[in-house]
Amino acid sequence: LAISLNAPDDDLRSRLMPINRAYPLNVLLDAAREFTKIARRRVTFEYILIDGVNSSRADAEKLARLLKDQRCKINLIVFNEYPDSPFKAPSAKDVSAFQQVLLDRHFTAMLRKSKGSDILAACGQLSGAYQNGENPSE
Repeated sequence: LAISLNAPDDDLRSRLMPINRAYPLNVLLDAAREFTKIARRRVTFEYILIDGVNSSRADAEKLARLLKDQRCKINLIVFNEYPDSPFKAPSAKDVSAFQQVLLDRHFTAMLRKSKGSDILAACGQLSGAYQNGENPSE
């Protein structure tokens, strides 16, 4: 089971993912804990790192506190930039520092490598182009 988390608190997660208003973190994490009991498997949390939004060392520490009782793996994904996006990818140094906070607290925290960003075909980019009326194959 992979869950898009993307924020260490309800306020930020609701701004990034409006579905959080219906299913706040406490509800989501309770369900994830129940899943791990029944399935006897870890949950994977997907966390997209966005510069200046959710990628600071303080954000990593908050995330570690949030997930401290959760049997899980964390996939860190650097934001895939695209033209006119209000968001940017954090620096490699910031990504490494974020990951290290989680590793120091004994989480499995993997940095997922993205492919296709050079042609705007990485995760989320094709959808964004299509929604904006652009033809991603041009």
